Amino acid sequence: MGLFRAFKLLSLIKELVRGKYGDASDLMSELHGLPQKVGQHLTLYQENLGQFDRYFKTLCTQSKAVDLDVWKAIDDIGLSRGKCELVAQASIGQVYRAESPEGSVAIKVQYPGVETRIRSDFKLIKALLLPTRLLPLRKSGLLPMLDNLRLAVLDECDYLREARDQQEFQSFFENDEYIHIPRIISFNKRAIASDWVLGDNLAQYKLRLDRWFIETYLTFILKSLKHLHKIHADPHPGNLVIAGQPPEVNHAKPRRAAVGRKLAVLDFGAVAHFSAGEADALCRLLLGEYNNDTELIEDLLAL
Repeated sequence: MGLFRAFKLLSLIKELVRGKYGDASDLMSELHGLPQKVGQHLTLYQENLGQFDRYFKTLCTQSKAVDLDVWKAIDDIGLSRGKCELVAQASIGQVYRAESPEGSVAIKVQYPGVETRIRSDFKLIKALLLPTRLLPLRKSGLLPMLDNLRLAVLDECDYLREARDQQEFQSFFENDEYIHIPRIISFNKRAIASDWVLGDNLAQYKLRLDRWFIETYLTFILKSLKHLHKIHADPHPGNLVIAGQPPEVNHAKPRRAAVGRKLAVLDFGAVAHFSAGEADALCRLLLGEYNNDTELIEDLLAL
């Protein structure tokens, strides 16, 4: 790991501990990889942090831009060159909107060397946590949890696996009335091209967590678990897009009143895989389908 990046990471940890979220988000924006991934997921806890709108929201869709050779990426995945613009800077790569004979296309291009930087970041964090082995907490799950997190984040660098997962989700939800998964057009180890989705991401959506969204998102999770034994595991607001116009706000109306709206789910870099038994247990846990405590305990032990 470069000394400069190590210094920046230590500074980031310090700012988070001190509660200086503005300075922390600026550092996350520069570092990409693991730091930006942490910032994106802090958006799930905005009520506790109290700084969502001012700081972490932009990390879902933009950060410090990197000068990537997008034209080479377009050539390598076999698309025709046309108008192309940078639209988002994510933790693992940047997203471009390109015009081609296929129509409007979203192209995600991976940052060069991002996998190496992620490995180095985890080595530094693990070194900082090693003294916990000398404390009464030496048998805690901190280090094993860190190793599991490292594997999960590194999985996001595998664009071949990501494209295959997205294709499987897209095939299953292709005819769903309320859920949309963009179609993969082409991909390789460093870039993924898929259909462009028009709409507002969850951070921009005026109705945000209305009844329609909550019911639709829960349906997406339950169907994914039941039929695919997988779930999309990166639900920050930048990856959830509401396509179509919302109806007049009327909480007395059922969900079917939301004609024309669809929940588009983007970015399948983080997908959790389960066995059939684990997926069934998670479905029951989400729905609370238990007759007694013994059934609940059995599912919790299975998970």
